[in-house]
Amino acid sequence: ISGTGYAATADITIAFGTNGSIQTTNASDYGSFSTTFTVDVQKYGTTTITANSSAAGTASNTFVILPQVVSVQPTAGTVGTVVTISGTGYAASDAVTVMFGTNNSITTTVASSFGSFSTTWTVDVQRYGTTTITVRGVSIASNSFCITPQVVSVVPTSGSVGTVVTITGTGYAAGDDVIIAFGTNDSIQTAIAGQYGSFTTSWTVDVQRYGTTTIIASGVSSATNVFYIEPAMYSVIPIAGTVGTVVTVSGQGYQAGEVISVDFGWTTSITTATVETNGAFTAIFTADTQPQGTRTIVATGQSSGLISRNKFVIIGEIIGISPAQGTVGSIITVSGTGYGVEEEITIDFGLTNTITTGYPQTDGVFNIPFTVDTQSAGTTTIVARSASCYDTTNIFILPAIYNVSPKTGSVGTTVNVFGNGYAYEDWVYIQFGKTEIALPVKNVSARGSFSTSFAVDIQPLGTVTITGRSNIFGSATNQFRICGEITMVTPIAGSVGTVVSIIGNGYGAGEDVRVDFGVSATRVIGTVDTNGVFSTTFTIDTQAAGTRTIVVTGMTTNDTDDRPFKIFANITQITPTEGYATIVINVKGNGYGVNEQVQIDFGKTMSLAFCQSDEYGSFDITFTTDTQAMGSNTVAATGLSSNEYAWTYFAIVPQIVIVTPTKGTVGTMISIEGRGYQSNEGVRIDFGYTLGITQTTALANGVFNATFAIDTQKCGSTTIIAYGSISKVKPTKHVTIVSSVVQVTPSRGSVGTVVNVLGTGYGKSEPIRVDFGTTTTIAIVTSSIYGKVEASFTINTQSCGTTTVTVSGLESNELSNSRFVIFSNIISMTPTKATVGTPINLFGNGYGASEPIDVNLGKRLPIRTVTTDDTGLFSLVFTVDTQKCGTTTVEAIGRTSKESASNGVNIYANIWSSIWQVSPNAGTVGTMVTVSGNGFDELERIRVKFGLTPMSEKVTSEDGSFTVTFTVDTQSAGNIVIVAEGDSGQRAESIFVIIGNLFVTPTSGTVGRVVQVHGEGFTYNEKVRVDFGKTPSVSVVYTDIDGIFNATFTINTQPCGTTTILAKDDPGVSAETTLCIHGKVTLVTPNRGTVGTRVNVSGNGYGAGEQIRLEFGSTMSIGNTLASNMGTFTIDFTIDTQGSGQTTITAHGLTSNEAATGMVTIYADIIMVTPTRATVGTPIYIEGTGFAASENIRIKLGDNGYIIEPDTVFASSYGSFSTTFMVDTQSFGNTLIFVYSDPGNEDSIAEDSLVIYSNITNITP
Repeated sequence: ISGTGYAATADITIAFGTNGSIQTTNASDYGSFSTTFTVDVQKYGTTTITANSSAAGTASNTFVILPQVVSVQPTAGTVGTVVTISGTGYAASDAVTVMFGTNNSITTTVASSFGSFSTTWTVDVQRYGTTTITVRGVSIASNSFCITPQVVSVVPTSGSVGTVVTITGTGYAAGDDVIIAFGTNDSIQTAIAGQYGSFTTSWTVDVQRYGTTTIIASGVSSATNVFYIEPAMYSVIPIAGTVGTVVTVSGQGYQAGEVISVDFGWTTSITTATVETNGAFTAIFTADTQPQGTRTIVATGQSSGLISRNKFVIIGEIIGISPAQGTVGSIITVSGTGYGVEEEITIDFGLTNTITTGYPQTDGVFNIPFTVDTQSAGTTTIVARSASCYDTTNIFILPAIYNVSPKTGSVGTTVNVFGNGYAYEDWVYIQFGKTEIALPVKNVSARGSFSTSFAVDIQPLGTVTITGRSNIFGSATNQFRICGEITMVTPIAGSVGTVVSIIGNGYGAGEDVRVDFGVSATRVIGTVDTNGVFSTTFTIDTQAAGTRTIVVTGMTTNDTDDRPFKIFANITQITPTEGYATIVINVKGNGYGVNEQVQIDFGKTMSLAFCQSDEYGSFDITFTTDTQAMGSNTVAATGLSSNEYAWTYFAIVPQIVIVTPTKGTVGTMISIEGRGYQSNEGVRIDFGYTLGITQTTALANGVFNATFAIDTQKCGSTTIIAYGSISKVKPTKHVTIVSSVVQVTPSRGSVGTVVNVLGTGYGKSEPIRVDFGTTTTIAIVTSSIYGKVEASFTINTQSCGTTTVTVSGLESNELSNSRFVIFSNIISMTPTKATVGTPINLFGNGYGASEPIDVNLGKRLPIRTVTTDDTGLFSLVFTVDTQKCGTTTVEAIGRTSKESASNGVNIYANIWSSIWQVSPNAGTVGTMVTVSGNGFDELERIRVKFGLTPMSEKVTSEDGSFTVTFTVDTQSAGNIVIVAEGDSGQRAESIFVIIGNLFVTPTSGTVGRVVQVHGEGFTYNEKVRVDFGKTPSVSVVYTDIDGIFNATFTINTQPCGTTTILAKDDPGVSAETTLCIHGKVTLVTPNRGTVGTRVNVSGNGYGAGEQIRLEFGSTMSIGNTLASNMGTFTIDFTIDTQGSGQTTITAHGLTSNEAATGMVTIYADIIMVTPTRATVGTPIYIEGTGFAASENIRIKLGDNGYIIEPDTVFASSYGSFSTTFMVDTQSFGNTLIFVYSDPGNEDSIAEDSLVIYSNITNITP
C-alpha cells in the first residue's frame, strides 16, 4: 500500500481488519510511504486497511478477502485414501460444503470466526485422473486431487495352481480396458472398468513357479497386488497297483530349475525330477517292495524346501511260481509281494486246501514252497490268501518217464523204460529218436505208471530222446546214449600204400569222423550219413612194420572205436631202373622195423650196401653199382632185426662212359671206355663217316678201352659208335671237331691297311663271316668243301692297340680268332691358315677307345683336350689363341696309349692379326668400350679409330696382343667400324653398334605431371615417336645431326606403378625407360564442413581394379571402393566426430600400397539445442562437435557475458561436448548462442539461436 499527506518521518501503524498492527513503517520527508504485508487469516469480504499516525491522524482503504483452498494432503491417491484440505477466506462461521468429482457433497464443515476451515474425507469410487475439489460457502474456491488406480481386493490371497482368484480394482478411467498380468503370464484376463473406474474379474492360477506372484492391472495406468502360489501334487497315475507298477506323479508351484526329491512310503528319494521354468514337474518311479496298504508320496523341493503330498495303494500279488510246471513230487515255490505284515498266508493247491502256510517278510514279500501231491495231470490252481490279500495262479502237472535202463549202448542194445504221471488206462506211444515203437503201451496203472522195453535200431551216435506220448496230456521224455562202432576193416594186413576200407555206425548224424592209423593222426576224414553210418578208405602211410591200430573218432561227438592192422615190408622205388655198370642208383623202401639196419644185395654181389630205417620203418639209400655184365639184376633189401624182406630188379645196359677229350681239331687223339657189354665180346669203334676206325675186346666184367686220332672230317659234333659183335648193341658218344685260324697278314697297321686271313676246320661250303675288333661282318666269304677259308679286308676306324680278327661259320657256328695291332693317325685339319680366334676343325683316328687326346698348338700345351669315341676316332674344334703370326705346329697325343699323330707328319696353321673382342659390342653414347686384338708383331705400335674418331694408341705384348679402352662419343645410331692398324701394316677391324638411350626427368610422378625425355644414339635427322604406357605418340620430335632429341609430355590417366616410355625413330632405332606413376587425390569437395557433412573424394594413379581404403583423421577406415581399370576412383563419406581444423584424408591402395592425401577443414558446429524456446531461468541442453580435442569450451547467450565460464567444460578427445546452462535475464525474441574454444582457433567457433519468450514471474498482489 502507498499513502501521502503524513508528517515527515512520522511513525505509521497499519491495521488490517481484525489485526490492529499487521505492519509498521515511516513516512518520507515528504510525508509519503509505501509498504507491504501478507493477508493473514480473516473472514471473507471487504476488509478495512487503516494507516494510523499519532502525528497526522488516520487514513483508510479496503481489500476484499476471497475464499481459497490452500492445502490438499495428499495430492494424489487411490480410492479409499483419506484426504485433508484447508481453506481460508470464507465468511465467519460459514457453512462450507465440499464437492469431490461426481460427489456433490462428500463432506461439510463450518468456517471459523476468521473464515478458515480444515476437514477430512475418504476418496470414494470415481474414475482415474485429476478430480476437482470444490469448496462452496459464501463464495467458491477449488483445488484438485489425482485419483490413481488400485487393486483393492485379491480373494483368496494364496493357493496352488488351479485356484480361482477374484480381484477388484478402482481408480481406472471409465470404460477403461484393463489387462490383468499374472506372474509370467502377461495377459491372464481382461476386464472393462465401469463408469466410476472400478472393475471385478476372476481367473484360474496357471502353471507357474511357487512364491509371491505379482498381479498387475493395466489400463490408463496400472496398479499391483500379489498372490502366493503354493506347491501341489495334482496327479498320481495310477492311484493303486502292485509292487513294480510304474507310477507317474505331476506337480506344480515349485521353484524353477530346482530338483524335486520324491519319497514313496518308507523309501526316501525313490526318484528325482527337475522343475521346469513354469514351476511344474513330472516324475516317474516304480513302486518298490513295501507291504500292502496306502502309501504316501511326498515331493520336496531341494532348494525351496516346498512340500506336496498324495497317496498310492499297494495291492498284494503272486509274482511267480517256480517252476511253472512239474511232475508229481516236484517242489514248487510260490512268491508274492504286497501282502500285509504278520498276516498268515494260506496256500491252497488244486483240490487240496491248505497244502501249506507261511508268513511274509516285513516288506510284504513271501516265498513259500510245497511239494506237488498226487493229482491228475493238467492245469491246477494255486491260491495265496491272507486276511487282507487274495491272488491266484496256475501250475501244470506233467507226465514223466522217470527211469531208462541201461543209459548207454550201441545199436542192438535192449532198453527198459519206466514212466508215471499219465492218465489211468491212457495209451502211451514210445518213440526212440526217429523210430516209433510199433505197439503202444496199454497197461498204464491207476496211478499213471507203466514199464516197457525195445532194441536200439540204427541211428546216429549221441543222446537219443525216448518219448512217451499220451493221447490226453502230452508227452514225457528221457534219454539214451548211442555209441559209435567200427563194424568192418578190409584188408586187415598190407604194405605201405595199401588201400584200406572201413565201415561203422552209431556216430553223429552228418558229423565228420577222423581215422587215425598207428602213429599217423588224421589219415582220412569221413562223413557220417543221417543214420549215423559211415564208410571210407585210406592208404597205409609210411610206418614201421608190425601191428598198428585203426582208431575212428567222431569229430563232433568225440566217440571212438578201434581195430588192428598189420604192416609188412616193401621196396617202393628204384631210380633209375636201368643203366650202365657203376652207375649211381637210389632205392627207397618202407614197412621195416624202427631204426633197424637194412642190407642191400645187388645181382651177384651180396651186402653191396647197408642203411638204417627211420622211426617210421622207411629207408632211402643211394649207392653205386659194381661192374657186372649186361642183363637184369635183383636188388633185395633185408631188415636185419625184423627179418622183413622185399626185392625188385635193375637192368644193366651197355654204355660208352668215358670220351676224352670231347672236342678237338683234326689229328687230335681220342680215348674211350665202355661198360656193360657181354663178357669177352668183340667191340668195333666207328667215327663219323669212318667205319672201324679201331677195334677192341670186352673183359669178363663187360668193360673195354680204345684210342684213335680224328681224321679229316667237317667241323661239328661227330658220332662215336661202339658196336658189340655178340650183343649187337650200339651205344654212342660224340666228339666235336672245331675250326682254327691259321694265318693273318700283316699283323700290324693303321686305319686303311688291307689284311689277309687264312682259316681251316669250317663247314663244307658254308658262308663265313669275318669280324674285326668292334666291327661285325667286315667281310663275308664261302668256305671250300674241305672247310678252308680265305678272306681279306681293309682296316676301318677303330681304337688303337691290339684288336681281334674273328672268323665265324654262319651255319656251323664255328668260331676262331687271331690278333692285329692298330696304330694312330691324323687324317684332316681345316683351315690351314687362320687368325687368332679362328676355329680349327681337326680329325684323327687309331687312338684308344674313349681315350683323352691332348692337342698342342705351338707353345700352347695343350690348347684343347678331347676324348675319342669307342672306335678311337676323334674330331674337335679349337680356337687359335694369341700367338704371333707365322707357321705353328699342331700335334695330337693320346694320354693313355701315348699314340702321337706327329709320327712323320707335321701340319701347320698360318696366324693373322684380328680384333678378337669388343666388350660390350653395343651400347649407348657414353658407354665404356674395351677392344682386344692379337696376331700383330710383338712390341708393335697399334692405332685404334672409332668411326672417324681416333681413340687410342697401344704397343702390343710379346705375343702380339693388345687391349685399349675408350668412351663412345656422340655419333648417330648404327654400326660403327673399329680399326686397329699396326706400324707393320697389319690391320684388323670390328664393329660396335650404337643404340638409342633415354633419360627421363622426373623418374616418378602423379597424373598431370610434366615429364622431360632426352634421347641419344638415334638416327640423325629422323622423326621420333614417344609412347607412354598404354598411350601411343604422347610426343613426336626430330633428332639433330648427332641423333639427339628432347621431348616433353604430361602424365595422363593410367594405373599406378612402373610405366614404360618407348622412343622409336622411323628407321627402327628404339630405346625405352620407365617412369613410376603414383596415386593422387585430385578432388575433395567440399573442403570444409562440420561433423555429418557429406564429402566426395576423387583420385587417380592407383592399381587397376584394386581396393582402396579411405582413412580420415583418426578413423582408420571410413570407406572402401574399387579403382577403375585406369586406376581412378571416387568415393563419398560422412565427416565423423573429430576435432576441428585441417584433417587429412588418405586414400590407401591395398594392393599397390599407394597412399595419397587430401585435406578437409572441420569447423565447429552446434548440433543440438533443447528446448529451442524458453523463458528466463529455463535449463538449456546443448551439444556440439568439431572442436579441438580437450579444449576449453565457453558459451555466450546474447550480448551478456559468458554464461559458461572457461575451465568448466572441455571438449572430448573427438572434439565433441555437451552441457546445460540456465537462460539468464534477457529481452524477448531470437537470441544467439555462441560457443567458443581456445583463442586463435577460427574453426572452433559455432553459433545457434534460442527464442526467449515472455513470462510473468510475479504478480503483486
